[in-house]
Amino acid sequence: MLISRSRLRSLVLFVVCLLIAPRVIAKQTADFWPFSSGRTWSMEAHIGAKKITQSVTVRSLVPETDGAKYFLDYRSGAALIQTESYLVSARGVSRYYGGGAASLTYYTPPLPVLQYPLAPGSKWYWTGTITAGAGGKPSQASAAWSATTPETVTITTGSVSALRVHMDLTVTVNGKRSTVQDDTWYAKGIGPVRQRTSVGRATVDSVMVSSPVTPPETGTTNAGGKP
Repeated sequence: MLISRSRLRSLVLFVVCLLIAPRVIAKQTADFWPFSSGRTWSMEAHIGAKKITQSVTVRSLVPETDGAKYFLDYRSGAALIQTESYLVSARGVSRYYGGGAASLTYYTPPLPVLQYPLAPGSKWYWTGTITAGAGGKPSQASAAWSATTPETVTITTGSVSALRVHMDLTVTVNGKRSTVQDDTWYAKGIGPVRQRTSVGRATVDSVMVSSPVTPPETGTTNAGGKP
């Protein structure tokens, strides 16, 4: 059977895409989530007129069959104020839970804060449940993301070009709907350099004030499988 030139070109293009796509996705993981166990950096959070400096540390990471589970701690001084867990895989970055140590919020299925391949104009969606606290009642939720063209973000080490990812998250509790809007800016080779979250009239705007650093003695994975 003879193959037309147009179909032959389509087949060649399809094969090329299959070969290139895994490399692009692997590179994007290194670009937008370049973290290893023990890596730490600082964020300055502005809540109205109040300013809080937080240190963020990748406490540990546990290998999974399709990636790795990351555990992040946020501290103000010596006090632990927030902890988060993410699954990082070839598909992107998804949040398992996050919040204060005594009031974690769980996402089922995990919330895909990044989806690869990521480029300006990318869009993706999620539907699931959100549970406040280990014994809480699940609430129905949905979310939509969109990536825009790179923007300039100023941090203490200078100005960087960062891709902005916007999220609209809607939660329904006892028939009442509430919306969370979030914008996170990702710089290649650095990761998230700014995050702005709005719930009602309250807005938290956080900017990176020190570049991520991995201490040599802790820059390894957690082979034991314990967070």
